[in-house]
This record gives sequence, C-alpha cells and structure tokens, in this order.
Amino acid sequence: MRADVDELKARIEQLEAEVNKAEAEEIRRRQTAEKALEDARKPFDDAKKKWDAAKRPREEAEIKEREAQSAYRLASAEFERVNARIHREMTEAELARAKAVAEARKEQQRLAEEIKERESRGPAPQGVCAA
Repeated sequence: MRADVDELKARIEQLEAEVNKAEAEEIRRRQTAEKALEDARKPFDDAKKKWDAAKRPREEAEIKEREAQSAYRLASAEFERVNARIHREMTEAELARAKAVAEARKEQQRLAEEIKERESRGPAPQGVCAA
C-alpha cells in the first residue's frame, strides 16, 4: 500500500509540475502577446500622430476660412449699410440742390421781371424811392 501512496504522491507532483508548466507557458504566451501588441501599437500610434498632425493644418485652415468668411460678411453688410446711407444722403443733397437751384432760378426770374418793369416805367424822379 505504501507503494500505491508513493505512486499517487508522485502522480500528484507530476500533475503539479504540469500545472506549473502550463501556467508558465500561459504567462510566457501572454507576455509574448502583450509584447506583440506593444510592437504593433507603436506604428499605429505614430501613424495616428501623423494623421492628426496632417489634419490639424486643414482644420486650422477651415477655422481661418470660416473666420475670414464671417469677417467678409460683416464687412459686406457694413459696406452695404454705409453705401445705402451715402446714397440716401447724396439723393437728399441732390434734391436740396435742385430745390435751391429752382428757388434761385425763380428768384432770378422774379428779379429780372422786376428790372424789366422798372425799366419800362422809366427813370424814377429823384428823391422818390420806389417800393
């Protein structure tokens, strides 16, 4: 019976050694897989950095374009507002000038008629003021 027990103990030790060997193999494989993953990750990270770096100027350019477009729209709206105001002021000035010219022409005509009327009456006697 002692031989059976020794044989069983030996079998237990053999199985324990197999378990240890399997665990060691699993650890080695996991480490190998982790190393392979790290090795594969580096080119991925480098490529991602390059891609991000390449996108950044484009994104910055798009932002600058949107800012420039917004500034253009604001400047355009301001230009149109000022243009409309100036056009309105020039139209008002033109109307005021036309009115002033018309009034001046009317007054010139009235004065010319008054001169003709006075000249047709002849010279006024001295000392008499014509009204």
